[in-house]
Formats: sequence, structure tokens, C-alpha cells
Amino acid sequence: MKKSSFLIIIVLIFVFFSLFSLCYADENTIDENRIKEGYYLPSANENKFVNGYGIIQNSKEYTRSVRYGLIDKDYNVVVEPSYYLINFDYEYKNIIYAYVDIYARYGDIYKITDEGLKKINSEMYSMYIDFVAHVESAFGGFQNILCSVFSGDMLAVADKEYKHYGVIDKSGNFIIPFTDKYAYILDDPYIIRYERTGLWETSNEIVTGGQLLNSRGEILTERKYDYIEILDDCMRVAKDGKENILAVGSYEELLDWSYVSLKLAGNYIIAQNLDKKFGIIDRNGNTVIDFGIYDDILWSSEEGFYSFYGPGYPATIIRLPGESDNVNETEESNSEPANIVELDASIPAHGITLNGVKIENENRLYPFIVYSNITYFPMTYHDSRFLNLKTQWNISEGLKIMRSDEYGEYWADTATEKNSYEIKVLTVDFDVDVNGKKIINRREPYPLLKYKDITYFPMTWRFCVDEFGWQYHYSKEEGLMINSHR
Repeated sequence: MKKSSFLIIIVLIFVFFSLFSLCYADENTIDENRIKEGYYLPSANENKFVNGYGIIQNSKEYTRSVRYGLIDKDYNVVVEPSYYLINFDYEYKNIIYAYVDIYARYGDIYKITDEGLKKINSEMYSMYIDFVAHVESAFGGFQNILCSVFSGDMLAVADKEYKHYGVIDKSGNFIIPFTDKYAYILDDPYIIRYERTGLWETSNEIVTGGQLLNSRGEILTERKYDYIEILDDCMRVAKDGKENILAVGSYEELLDWSYVSLKLAGNYIIAQNLDKKFGIIDRNGNTVIDFGIYDDILWSSEEGFYSFYGPGYPATIIRLPGESDNVNETEESNSEPANIVELDASIPAHGITLNGVKIENENRLYPFIVYSNITYFPMTYHDSRFLNLKTQWNISEGLKIMRSDEYGEYWADTATEKNSYEIKVLTVDFDVDVNGKKIINRREPYPLLKYKDITYFPMTWRFCVDEFGWQYHYSKEEGLMINSHR
């Protein structure tokens, strides 16, 4: 009897822990043992079902010839591995992009519906829409323009030869039919329509005559702008080397065309007039800080407005009228040497994809690293050029980093041993210049670092998007994804 009671207790304990484990099991994790023979998981970073579907591949090891497909939660193969890359939309997880060309982003679009997976395109589209606008204002030279994912209910697409462009919705219906006259850039709820004018020397298409439309294709402005940028509460436009601001709703020009540069900073605007002098104006165009007092004006949410003199020091805090009687607050002199600080960093656990290339970071000679929850990339010659950056270095002037229209191929330099998860890094002790702007490393929340004698740069929104013009996205499922507007 005692033996029977003991067995019953053991069985009950087993059942309890089994139920406990089931309650806390992650039902979205793909069980590799249930995948049908001949199909495999791409990597540990992609072993999750997203909205009921998971990515598989047709080869156990990664090779250039590997193809990707999809399974459902019942482990049925719903899309055979036939694509070079499959991505879920950054924001709308019921949209899946499947590319047969990872550089041109040419392929199919799938939508997850109540009835299952549905391909919404009748023919394959190119979805990596990249143009250049010749802008003489502070936007700079040739401005890259990119649109490659759904914005609201809209996606800009082109045919395979990039001869015709249009806009579709999430059901595959055309909001704007294919045309060979215009190109479209999307920022929900707006469509920016540019007139196509020809090819540049790098084969990028040049556009001009920008105008604003709504999501129904109705015209909101004249066709006269060289470039249009949608901001949080207004639009910044460029024309004939000058810039202006458009109001939301009325789309009226708020300022006269007497500025070559306008940068919104809180409730104010850092402006550069026709004489290239800096000043601060309000949204109505009234001068708050006179032009010409400061050689340059910068702004951060932490410190407000500030300026650099000469080579970058001393830094002067700019107080707006009524803020303080102490106009000049000078930081420590440049004669004081910068301190080199040793910091703890690590190898990221999340995935990294650059221009469609998944980075194999574990055995990389110069791996991507993480410091203070921010990913850093190594500014080697090849990595910089793969991300459309140019770098210059010398002892007297330090490191200069510039955005470029040129790019190089990806080089996967591998180490002989796997990288340690925890590493030590150093802050850099030399001058750094980004697109002509001096970076004061000790003032940066995420300073530039040095590892294996290579400079590492923080991949924050400020640098990735504002300075380098990259398309930037991070999610737990896909990790960090960067497209550098190629």
C-alpha cells in the first residue's frame, strides 16, 4: 500500500511539473525536430514563429546558394525555399517580403490573413526604391531618397526594369497606377511624388519637381520642390538652394525663402541665412538669436543650444532671451588632454543585417559590439565603405567620417577563434569629425570606442539616420537592420 501511494505521489509530481513547464513554454519557439526532413532553421536568431509563420532554409549550413521559405505553426511548408531573403515588415507583422534579388529588393509580397498566407502581387515587384535629388541647400549635393517598406497602407513599387513606378495597398491594389513619369516616396499619411529626369553617372535616377499628395493620391502642393522631408509637425522643403517650412493642414510656406539651412530644435529653428551666417528663429520667422554672433549653432535635448569656436573649444552654451543672464558658460579648455577610459563591452546576442547581408559576428575579426545597450560598428576600411561612408585619418587632425554616394562590397574577415562574449574597450583620445561637425567624445552619451586598435562608432538614431541617412530598425525578432541607401 505504501509503495502504491509513493508511486501515485511521484506521478502527481511529474504531472504537476509537466503542466508547469507547458504553462511557461514559449509556444512561438520553433521546434527544429518537428521540421520536415530536408528543411532547416536559418539560425538561433530566427527560431521563432512570427504571427504564426517561421522562416526555414533548404541547407543545413549557410552558403551563397541557400534559399529561404516559410512554414506555419503546424510545420507545413507553405512557401518552398526559393528566395534569397525573407523579411517580416518592420512594423506590420502580417506583411512578409520575399526577395529573389536581395540588392534590388525584387520579389514577392505575402500577407497573413484569416484564411492563411496570400501572395498579394500578381507579378514580382522591385521594392527597394532609391533615387537622388540634386539639392544645393544644406541638405547637400545629391540627396539620397529611399522607400522600401509599407508606410501605413502604402508601398511604393516598381517593375523589374525600374521603368514604371506606382503605389499599392496591403491587398495588392494600386492606389496610384504604374507610370513612367513619376517616382514615389511614402511617409504615411503622405505620398511625395517626384518627376523623373534621367540617370546620374552612378546609374541612380535623378528626380525633381517634388509635390505632396495624400494617401488617396490627391494633390496638396504645387510641383516645385527639389526635396521634401516629412517631420513630426511640419515639412521641410528645398528649392533652388534654399529651404522653407510647410505647415501641416494648410501646407503653406511659413517663412520667406531667405535661408539655406533650417534645422528644427524644439520650438525653435537653427537657421543659416544667405550669407551663411547662423542664427536662431522661431516658427513664425522672428529672430531670437541674431545672425553672425556664433560661427555655428548646435542643439541637444540635454544641453539646449551651444556653439564651438575655432577648432571646437571652448564650447559655449547659448541662452535664449529670458533663460539666463549668463550667456557664456565655457567648458574646460582644449589644452587639457582627454582621458582614456577603459569600459566593459560585450558581443551582441541579437542579429545584425547590413544591406541585406546577415553578419556572422561570432567569428568576425572585428566584431560588432555592444556598450551601454547600444550596438557599435567597426570603422574598418571595408565596413565603412560597405555602409556608404568615407573615412580619413591622420595624427594631427584625427578621424574624419563623411557620408558618401559610393559603396563597396561586403568583406567578411574571420578570426581564427571565436570572440569572447565579454570584452574590454577604450574611449578614443583623438579628434573626430562627422560630416564637418566636431564630435566632443567626452560629452557624448555613447562615446566612440577603440577595440583591437579599430575605432568603433555608436549606431544611434542621431548618427545612423540624421548624419548618415541610413534606414534603421531594431526588433527582438530580427535584431538590428541597416540599409545605407544604396
